[in-house]
Amino acid sequence: MPYTLEIIAIINMLIIICILLVFRMVKTTRKQNETLQRELEDFKQDHLRSFATVLDRVANQHQIVKEFEKQIELKNKEVVFQTNSRINQLKSQIYKDFDMYRQQGRQY
Repeated sequence: MPYTLEIIAIINMLIIICILLVFRMVKTTRKQNETLQRELEDFKQDHLRSFATVLDRVANQHQIVKEFEKQIELKNKEVVFQTNSRINQLKSQIYKDFDMYRQQGRQY
């Protein structure tokens, strides 16, 4: 009988030790989980900040492109105006030179 009591006592101690080990593992796992949750939140925040920065840069580049397009449009208008002006001057000069002897309406 004392031998069975010793075996039961040893089994109880082993059960208690196993329960304590399980509690310790649960506690460690919870700490790891909390750490991972914090790291995940930090990771999300960093990526959100990075994404916001990229969006700001894209918006700035878009604004720069719009300004550049406006400048190109103004330059194009200037070129067209100068070209038209030169064409008008050339036409005027051609008509003036052609009509120099007042023979524009004469048949050749």
